Amino acid sequence: MRNVLAIGLTIGLVGAAWAAPDGADTGPTPWEDVEPISLWNAVNRGLASASGKDPASYRQVDLTVQSMADRRVVVDYGGSHLRPKRRGSCQRLGLGPPVVAALDEDGDALGATLQLEPGQTTTLRVNTVCLDANRSGPGTQSFVAVPETLPAVRRKVLAWWVENPLAPQSSVNSAIWRNAPKVRVHDWNGSAGRRETVRSAAVHGGIYYQLKNHELTSLDPDGVRRILGTEIRQVFPTDQAVYATMPGDDGEMDLWRMAPTGDDPWGFVTDLDPGWELLDLVPAGRGNLVLVTDSGVRFFRAQSRTQNRTQNRTMQNVLPLESIKSLSTRVGAKTGRIYVTTHTPGKPGVARGGEIEGQTSETFELWRIDPKTRKRDKRGSFWNVSQVAGGPAAIFGLSPVGQLRRLRDGKFRDLSSTRTYAKILQVGTQRVWVLDKENVLVAVDPRTGKRLFTSDAKVTKETHLDWDPVTDDLAYTSRSKFIRVRAADGKTEIIPED
Repeated sequence: MRNVLAIGLTIGLVGAAWAAPDGADTGPTPWEDVEPISLWNAVNRGLASASGKDPASYRQVDLTVQSMADRRVVVDYGGSHLRPKRRGSCQRLGLGPPVVAALDEDGDALGATLQLEPGQTTTLRVNTVCLDANRSGPGTQSFVAVPETLPAVRRKVLAWWVENPLAPQSSVNSAIWRNAPKVRVHDWNGSAGRRETVRSAAVHGGIYYQLKNHELTSLDPDGVRRILGTEIRQVFPTDQAVYATMPGDDGEMDLWRMAPTGDDPWGFVTDLDPGWELLDLVPAGRGNLVLVTDSGVRFFRAQSRTQNRTQNRTMQNVLPLESIKSLSTRVGAKTGRIYVTTHTPGKPGVARGGEIEGQTSETFELWRIDPKTRKRDKRGSFWNVSQVAGGPAAIFGLSPVGQLRRLRDGKFRDLSSTRTYAKILQVGTQRVWVLDKENVLVAVDPRTGKRLFTSDAKVTKETHLDWDPVTDDLAYTSRSKFIRVRAADGKTEIIPED
């Protein structure tokens, strides 16, 4: 009888153990059974708090996540984002893969997830992207997690980055800024037949645009630096917008336009032929553009109406080119008509029977393009000059000996100065920038030809100079520097880099 009671008691105790109440401590839930929750949702539900500090511009940040839950949580931070504590003080940051991935109990990488015990705090370095082009880059700001989800296209890109952590940050950020659903890693070294640049400069309205290793930033006159884009080859700032060339989904260069506000900073404008070298871009009203390329001046029409429908994005070669020597553009202030100076090379001819047949001299032409009709007409052809260049001040030429001349009533006429020069570099509004025969940069009065001052800039005939139509300043780069030439006195200024 005792044995029976003992056995019954043992069975009862075991049964009682299995039938323990729900509130009894049965140990933590195994990590593999904890469903991951996105960081933004965890913050929104009060299960975690998160902050960021010590940003490396827009590329990395120290992310701190603290569990506020009473149980284990697995937080997935990839695809969530941080905003600066002081709203609008810099860009927001989208969170990607960790710089060094955390490991689970078995030593496997956790990707962009964190395993947190109740109350636990973890800090790690995370790769980030900028969500706001045209805002200043992070410096000393602190950040807080945003309890809201990003648009699906951006979450998809960041999720792809977590799965492909070795992808270049610049390629990921380019997709974010273009609102592209896929990341395209462009092989800049494999672009045959193109003049790739490590650094180039442009200036407009006093804003200095710096393109270094295909990353575009701008520096305002008040010293504020803004991050504008990545994976960019060329930049063309205008009064209306900033345009740039960057690769599309097919890897070829497309033309894009930066919007001043909104979640999609860069908008697609048009495809560019892989065989073109885009030299200049001139707005022609209503979104239309004149694209000056090495093979022709093309009119891009953003939108045109037919009887039955609206036709978008048409391209017309209005002026084929044989040469890019003396190629320049000028926009009529009142009419909006576009004037283009061109060059036709001379022909050596063929010797036949002791005579040279078909020989011609080089000529320079002035063309006018009407943006409304897209028709061209030749305004003049000139052989008694060695160069022609146009700008807001007028159309100028150099005589065969290098004297500066100005076009009046269809003819080039001498100015009061008899100084000679090697090349016209840029015709501005209040300055004509020329290079003398000792390779000295000189500013000349466009009305009289009088030498105003010389500059200490180190330039040559081959130096690419960008001109500011608002200030008449010039911008160029050396092998290691970004440089501005001030129109006031010709002094050079070294522009700081990010």
